[in-house]
Amino acid sequence: MLQLPVTQRSLVLPALLVPMAVLLAATLPGSAGAAYRCEAPGESPRFSQFPCGSGVRLDLEPAQAVTIPPLSDAERARLETLEANRRREQAAAARERRRAAAAAADRRREAARRCDAARVDLEALERQRRKGYTLSESRRLDRREADLADEIARYC
Repeated sequence: MLQLPVTQRSLVLPALLVPMAVLLAATLPGSAGAAYRCEAPGESPRFSQFPCGSGVRLDLEPAQAVTIPPLSDAERARLETLEANRRREQAAAARERRRAAAAAADRRREAARRCDAARVDLEALERQRRKGYTLSESRRLDRREADLADEIARYC
């Protein structure tokens, strides 16, 4: 894990520096510029990039918040290991998603096949009933019709 050096400076900035930080953040990175401190009697100071009547020009240097040293060989190796692990995990997750999608598609195809087969069998059963059947066949046809109705309700 990368650790940045901690500075000993206080984190509490004087009230005057806060507006300057806002002004610096609004300027282009890496470019030095000028700012103007404008004061009016009875008001707090304002900072602007444009001159004002009694404003004082403040020459600003480019701000650099943190200097990050180059990565050591151990850090670079650790980052490469982490990136390789991330790529492997992404590939495994993609394979699992494809496998799950293929399984879902197979289940949908099987359900459609069973639905079609149940409808065909029910039509055949209805033809058998119209054609005529004996009393002993009646109970068998009733059970088969109930089974087919259950299959249609389940798969269609």
